[in-house]
Amino acid sequence: MLTEEDRRRLLESRHDIAAVEKPVTLTPNATLQSAVVASRDELSQERVALESAIARVAREHGETDAERAKVAESVAALVRRYGFIRGKIQDALLNVDPDAAVSATELERRKKLIDRTFRLSPSDLDRLAQGAIIEFAGVVVEALETEPDLKPFGYGASLATIQQAAKNDVHEFGRETSEDAAAMNALRIARDAFDRAAYAHSLLVESILVRHNRKEELGQFILSRDAAYTARRAARVPVIEEPGGGDVEAPPPASPET
Repeated sequence: MLTEEDRRRLLESRHDIAAVEKPVTLTPNATLQSAVVASRDELSQERVALESAIARVAREHGETDAERAKVAESVAALVRRYGFIRGKIQDALLNVDPDAAVSATELERRKKLIDRTFRLSPSDLDRLAQGAIIEFAGVVVEALETEPDLKPFGYGASLATIQQAAKNDVHEFGRETSEDAAAMNALRIARDAFDRAAYAHSLLVESILVRHNRKEELGQFILSRDAAYTARRAARVPVIEEPGGGDVEAPPPASPET
C-alpha cells in the first residue's frame, strides 16, 4: 500500500514527465531540449526505482507478517504439547491406585520431580516471551529424554520435534525481519534519489521558462508549482482525490527470485 507521500511523488512525477514528452513545447533551443530529455529520463528512471522499492517493501511486509503468524502458531503448538505431556505424566506418577504399594516418600519424590520438570502451568508458560518458551521447552525435552522416571513415557521425541520447528520458525522470522529492514532502507535511499531528481528537474524547467520569459507557465510543466494543486496540498486534500490520483499505484509485489 502506498503512503500518501509516495503517492504524491508518483502523481507529480507522472505529470512532469508527460509534460515534457515533446521538449519543443518547453523551448525551441536544441541544446536545452537535450538537457530536458536527459533530466526527464533521469526522473523517469528514479520513478521506476521508487516503484520497485515500494513494491519490494510491500512484498517483504507480507512475508514478515506470514512468518510472524507461523511463529505464533508453532509456539502455541509447543505450549499445547507441553500441557498435554505435563498432564499425562502428572496423572501417571501421582494419581496412583490407592491400593498400590507406593510409599508416601516415593510419592513425595515423584512430586518434586514433577515440580522441578514441569514447574510452569501451560497458562504461565504461554505468558512468557516466545524465545523463553522455546528455551524452557528445550530443558523439558532434556529431562524427558534423560530422567529415569520420565524417559519410559517416550514423550521426549514429540516435544523435541515441535520445539525444533518453533526454533526454525523463529529463525526464519528473524531473517524476514532483517530483509524487511533492508527493504525499508532501500526505499529511503530510493526516495532520496527520486527527490533529488525531481527537484533538479523542476529547477531546470523553471530556468528554461525564465530564459524565455514564460515563468508563469511553470505550473503546466511542474505539478507541484501549479497554484490550484499547491492550494489543495496545503489544505491536506488526499492525493487520491486529485485528478488521476486514484490511478497512481506501485506495481504489485514481485515474487522473490529463485
